[in-house]
Amino acid sequence: MCCEPGLLARESQGGGQVQVQDGDAGNTAGGGVMNLDRTFTLWSNNPAQPTVATPYIHSLYLFMHEARHNEVGDPGHTSCTAWTGATGTPNDMDAQFDPGSGFTRAALYLMWIYKYGRYDPASIRTEAKDVAATLKDRFCARPTSANPLVKALLAELWNA
Repeated sequence: MCCEPGLLARESQGGGQVQVQDGDAGNTAGGGVMNLDRTFTLWSNNPAQPTVATPYIHSLYLFMHEARHNEVGDPGHTSCTAWTGATGTPNDMDAQFDPGSGFTRAALYLMWIYKYGRYDPASIRTEAKDVAATLKDRFCARPTSANPLVKALLAELWNA
């Protein structure tokens, strides 16, 4: 083991730090540190099929989500009812898409893979589209963007 009990790995670069922990500490980030549970690559794995590997986009969209929390200007999460009318998750919603927090960054990553993932297999692009659809209810306000490419993706995938 490299580190104190429960810590499986620690990597520091450019003033930031990524820590992978044993157990179910959850995935969090802030203050220049990203804490990832050792199973973060299986974050969205289907418990009914525990032997089926989760596609790489799952761990990468989680990484994008948590990395956003270490950027200057990250508004963090809030509590609200989703713009779709869905019940919100307390302290785990993005108030708006532009400039959003972790769910915005994760959704953008997935949308871009779906639409522009030239070297990603078709199955990964489909998975990215499907997972992006699940993030629709993580925003308080109807998603919009000043970027015309993002605006087109929001209209196509979320009818926003």
